[in-house]
Amino acid sequence: LKARSKGEQTHAEAPDGPGCNCGVPQRRARSRAHHAVCTMAAFAPLFGDSLKGGEGDVETAASLEGKEAVGLYFASVTCKEFSAELAKAYSEALSAKGFEIVFVSCDGTEEEAGESLKDMPWLAMPFGSKAEKDALVEKYEVQEVPKLVLLGKEGEVLTVNGVSKITEDPSGEGFPWQEDQTPTLSEEEVLVRMGSVAPEPGESGLKGVFINSKNYLPLGFVTDAEESDEIPFSGFKLKPYTFIDKEKTLTEVAKMGFASDWDPYKKEIKAFAGQQLLLMFDPEKTYGEKIIMTTTEEAYNREMERIEAKRQEVMDEFLASLGIGGGGGDTAEDDEAAAEENIVVRDLPRECKEWVSETMEATRAEVSNFTVQNIRPPMQVMITRARMHFGKACKFSDSGENLQNCRPQKDPNFALQRKELEIGIQAVKEVHTCACQTTWFRPVNKSTQYSPAHFLPRDAGLGYDKVDELTEFLTAVSVSVEEALQTNETVDIFQEEFAHLGSEETGDVSKASSNLQEIRTFTDVGFTKGKRVEWIEWVPNSTDMLVSSYCENLHFCDKLENMGRVGNSSILIWSFQDSLAPHCNLVAPWEVTIFKFYPTDNKYVVGGLSSGQLAVWKLSDADLGYALREKNKKDAIEEEKTSAVPSISHKVLSIIDDSHRKAVVAIEWLPAPIELE
Repeated sequence: LKARSKGEQTHAEAPDGPGCNCGVPQRRARSRAHHAVCTMAAFAPLFGDSLKGGEGDVETAASLEGKEAVGLYFASVTCKEFSAELAKAYSEALSAKGFEIVFVSCDGTEEEAGESLKDMPWLAMPFGSKAEKDALVEKYEVQEVPKLVLLGKEGEVLTVNGVSKITEDPSGEGFPWQEDQTPTLSEEEVLVRMGSVAPEPGESGLKGVFINSKNYLPLGFVTDAEESDEIPFSGFKLKPYTFIDKEKTLTEVAKMGFASDWDPYKKEIKAFAGQQLLLMFDPEKTYGEKIIMTTTEEAYNREMERIEAKRQEVMDEFLASLGIGGGGGDTAEDDEAAAEENIVVRDLPRECKEWVSETMEATRAEVSNFTVQNIRPPMQVMITRARMHFGKACKFSDSGENLQNCRPQKDPNFALQRKELEIGIQAVKEVHTCACQTTWFRPVNKSTQYSPAHFLPRDAGLGYDKVDELTEFLTAVSVSVEEALQTNETVDIFQEEFAHLGSEETGDVSKASSNLQEIRTFTDVGFTKGKRVEWIEWVPNSTDMLVSSYCENLHFCDKLENMGRVGNSSILIWSFQDSLAPHCNLVAPWEVTIFKFYPTDNKYVVGGLSSGQLAVWKLSDADLGYALREKNKKDAIEEEKTSAVPSISHKVLSIIDDSHRKAVVAIEWLPAPIELE
């Protein structure tokens, strides 16, 4: 091995400049030049061995040698405006200051990439280097173009906001625009370290408010509505505090009314002097609810001052842990303190190991200390059974059915020692104490009850003198009540059935006879037999014309079988002058459950069908009985032969798709002034 002379040192040992850690011995006079070459060679893994220049391909290390900074320019053909601005700044000022740019095309085709590179006076990565370009996009988190990332001599990131730096400082006075790379905490990390910021109980200007959990995300209390272990503030894990805008909240209350969470608190929000209100999460519900709102400006300023102080405390602790701002050095004590702070405690099950002790006596003493000794004598129990039951299955249980009771002995000298016990049961006017002594030596259930006189007015009659009357009444009605219960009927037990009847007289006629007799009976074998009357209406402006609708009187099972089948139904017009046959028959495809006359014109009848549809019939004066039917001689002869009832079909029938789903049960006419939108 050849010993190095005093003039030879590795570049890591050279005091004249930063080391490159290559380990190649060089003279001090040439250390800077070789260090620049080694540093620029660090860009080869990022861009590849060669780059595309104006005169063809060039080596990466040679083209970037001696540059103060290298800019990665991510752009496409759509970024011509900024590309022109960057080319002007590069040619006039930045190139002379040692700034080189490498263009990374984000175009879809090679023709578009060539169009973008046409007016660029700098280097570019080959369009075919797709793997290197994807790695750069992922490494520097390129989400949109254009983006300019500035790298130092050793490949460290100087700034990722190169676009804004070029726009603000095109002459390069602040070049290379190196930004502070001190690690910082994100807002989410700061809130996690802060923890709860709930105020102390009894503070003024604070009010507990209830907020629906579905509004946590719009208010900013969580970052995700679904709870996740990877997201600190999600689901029901709320942030320590957030803010709401006063004007937006009042607008929401005016729009939603009582459906808004802020409706009960709109007076406090309106009276607040500031523009935004502070909401704090309190898991202990100190003020009655989990969310606390500031209702005065004084409370808002007080709580914000306390929160800012806690935020500053978190930031100071974070910087102190990094050795920044606390005057920390590289001493062994600082390293040991940092190591103690990074201790990780894990809750794992204890690992079982062998029992280790020095001597056998020590082992015996330790085992005896951990052994529970029996201090009570063991209980002896003898269980016997008859010989005839030997070998049979036996079942033991803890039930108390066969327990032997200890019966009291009849000892005249026995005295029960009672102890005083204070216990509150119920607040009453007077306390009545009573005791019950059993005669027989057996368990007897007993109860204590206050006298009814204690709960009733003293001067009111208790009705003891009417007990005999009540007994006689219950005896008299017991038979009728029993019969009513068996036949499932409703009876009035206080009414005597024969009280309204007079004394029996000669003959079969009693005094309680009905004087109501029917005037007319409207029936027709062809239309009304076996059917029930569903609806009855008088013909308007007529005293002897009656209209009624009939439906099939079927059982529920028969209705289910006929459901969906079309059948004829009738609306009959009757006349008191001729009650033997209907005056007219209005034919309907379904059963007519209700019908009404049009108020303005009585010739129109609107009927509701069991299918949910509406049907309209138009009647003539003859149909309504206002005029006689005009008959010619031939029609009169035919009518005498057939004597058929005139039938009228509906004029209009509503479409079933746009009708009701169920049978029409009521029809009402709306007043004329009402307008439907």
